[in-house]
Amino acid sequence: MSISGVSVAAEPAKLVHKGNANILIRFNDFTRLERCCVRFQSLNRNNIYTLENYQYLEREVTPLLGDYLVRTRKVARNVQLLDLLLEEFRVSRDCSEVFVLEMENLTFGMDSVLSVDHFTKIHKCSSSTAVVWEFKPKWWCETGHICRNCTLNNVKGRRIPYCYNMILAEPGLLRLWLAEYRLPSQFFTDMELYLRSSGNVLAKLYEIQAKLTHSVPKLGDLNGEVDVSETLALLMAMRDVSCFIKWDHENPIRAKIVDVDLKPKSKWAQWMSQQSVLDESNMKVSH
Repeated sequence: MSISGVSVAAEPAKLVHKGNANILIRFNDFTRLERCCVRFQSLNRNNIYTLENYQYLEREVTPLLGDYLVRTRKVARNVQLLDLLLEEFRVSRDCSEVFVLEMENLTFGMDSVLSVDHFTKIHKCSSSTAVVWEFKPKWWCETGHICRNCTLNNVKGRRIPYCYNMILAEPGLLRLWLAEYRLPSQFFTDMELYLRSSGNVLAKLYEIQAKLTHSVPKLGDLNGEVDVSETLALLMAMRDVSCFIKWDHENPIRAKIVDVDLKPKSKWAQWMSQQSVLDESNMKVSH
C-alpha cells in the first residue's frame, strides 16, 4: 500500500457502483477506481473511517490475504469534485477534502455484465473470450452443519440453487450453475482445475474464516459492543468480501479480493438479531 497527498482531477467524479456503505467512483483513468465511504452523514466522520480502514487493511488483513488482497492507495480529493455525489448520498460537506482508496479496476476491458443472482455476476468482453467472475462467497460452513448462506437465502425468498460452500466442495457444479450464460467450455474446465487446487482464492478465504470461527462467541450470545472482539470484527469482515477471478484462454487465472471493511462494533445488535431469526427458522439447509 502507498500514500499520496491531495490529488487534483480535471473533471468531477463519476459514479460507477453504489453499495450500502461505500461508492465506487472514477475520474479520467478507466483502469483505476476510487472507493469513497458514505456510511455516515458527516464527511469528516467518513474520512476518519477511511483512514482507519486503510490502516486496518495494512495491519490486519494484508498479512492474512497477501497478494489476493487488491492493493490500495490513499488519495485526498478536493470536495468540489464529489459535490454532487455527496449531496446525492446525503453526506454533509464539513471538510474541504475527501479521502478515498484508489485501486485497480478489476473489470477494465469488460463491456457487458450478467447478474446471475444476488451474490454473483459475470463480466464479459465482446472482442475476446475473457471473463471476470465476480462473487461474494459469504460464510464458510462446516460440512454437515447448517449452511448460513442457503438458510438466509430461503428466509429472504432468494431462489439461489447453489452456494459457494457447495462449489468449493464440488467445483463441477459451476458448469450446471452457469450453463445458461454461454461461457466458453474451457472456462469451466480451467475453473474446475483451479478450484480443486490448494490455495485457490475461495479455499484461502474459507480457511481463514474456519480458523477465526472457532475463536469467537456465537452471534446469538452477543449482549453489547463489549462482546465484539477484534477477532470477531475481522471474521465478520471476511464474511462480507467480494472476489474477482479473471479468466482468458491465453493467461493464468488471476484472483483478487476487495470490499474488506473494518466492521463497526455497533453492528452487534444487527448481527445478533439476524442470527436469532435464522436460529428460529424452519427453512434451515445443511450440506
